[in-house]
Amino acid sequence: PWASYVLAPLSFFSAFDPPVLPPYPRLAKADKAVPGFGRVIRRVARFISRKWPEPIYKLRRELSLPKGANPLFDAKHSPNLVLALFSRALGVEQKDWPAHTLITGFCYYDADAGNQELPPHLEKFLNEGPPPVVFTLGSAAVLSAGDFFEVSAKAAIRLGIRAVLLIGADPASIRTYARGVEELGFSHLVAYDHVLGADPQVHRGWSGPYDVHTTFHEPMVLFGYLAAITSLELVTGILILPQRQTALVAKQAAEVDILSHGRLRLGIGLGWNPVEYEALGKRFSDRGRRVEEQVGLLRRLWVESSVSYDGRYEQVTGAGLAPLPRQRPIPIWFGAQSPPALRRAGRLADGWFPQAAPGPQLEQARALVEEGALEVGRDPASLGLEGRVSWDGDGAEAILDTAGAWREAGATHLSINTMGAGLRSVEDHLSVLAATASALGLGPV
Repeated sequence: PWASYVLAPLSFFSAFDPPVLPPYPRLAKADKAVPGFGRVIRRVARFISRKWPEPIYKLRRELSLPKGANPLFDAKHSPNLVLALFSRALGVEQKDWPAHTLITGFCYYDADAGNQELPPHLEKFLNEGPPPVVFTLGSAAVLSAGDFFEVSAKAAIRLGIRAVLLIGADPASIRTYARGVEELGFSHLVAYDHVLGADPQVHRGWSGPYDVHTTFHEPMVLFGYLAAITSLELVTGILILPQRQTALVAKQAAEVDILSHGRLRLGIGLGWNPVEYEALGKRFSDRGRRVEEQVGLLRRLWVESSVSYDGRYEQVTGAGLAPLPRQRPIPIWFGAQSPPALRRAGRLADGWFPQAAPGPQLEQARALVEEGALEVGRDPASLGLEGRVSWDGDGAEAILDTAGAWREAGATHLSINTMGAGLRSVEDHLSVLAATASALGLGPV
């Protein structure tokens, strides 16, 4: 005797409780409206999957065995015992289930069974409190996640419960975060840029803040996705401009600006990682000089239909972008820390991202920015300034105090950073941001 098992009611393909097939979710509604339509759904599922068992049929032929019944529908259950390893909340016995089916409830992770260890941060989270609710998608539902994770995160926050969202690399996690912060009342989203990370095993003594194992989404591609699902302003903070081709950046930025209806703010900077510059085929040593030409050329490409430019580093002969962006030109903000970079921001930028907190260091940096602006006859007051507050576990009131300091320092924008604070899930980040939004008096949109 032997036993078989199934992990979800879907595996039974019951005509009396038909599954929701991810490519055809409306069929489930049709079953409620038309009695017996479940049998039609079963036939559709059988037709769609008709070629899936072919490898099994081939193996049986090679072993000189008869073809046998369809293993997906007719021959996958034991004649002795079928274990249904799920909760009755998901499904109950139906007339066309095998008669010897036993619903056991969910199976549990056995840490002593030689399985792969849990990630340390997840294990620590599980040990810190009561068992969380786990939100995850089945093997078929991952093809049609919809807003599952977004709704799950909102539910966990509203109920005040611990939760784990098993999101993997699914873009639904990005959607959940972006829509979540927008609904909390935040106005813009900042994305960082690094194309490549250095491998510490190759670059001995590596001490940078990130390496080959640190995840970064490519900002322009990310913003193309976000432009379709939110109305947030999209900000690079910053894009490392001198390691990229200027004309290509102009085209990508223009496209994002069009798709987002004029909601792009392009933050740029020089970067600090020579490994990345080398891999992208750009010189590291002259990046400060090159970026000045790049900024001027970007602005011309965004407003002129045909551009000719002959500089020391950049050359364009009678060429232009089509279509042009909605903002003409797209605002360019600078990330700056060194004295030359701060003066450059004053001369060229529409706004800047200080690398110092409110206080004496910020005032010193501001003086250099203003000096650069006055050198070329610009009004320093016309430049925007974006402050940054990092969540460190001290609570929303601490963020409120720092936000007030930035307001007094003349910041026109403020971003809230929740990275590096030990938050382990999208729900954790949104929970912190919800508390912050409440303290700042932001209202849901």
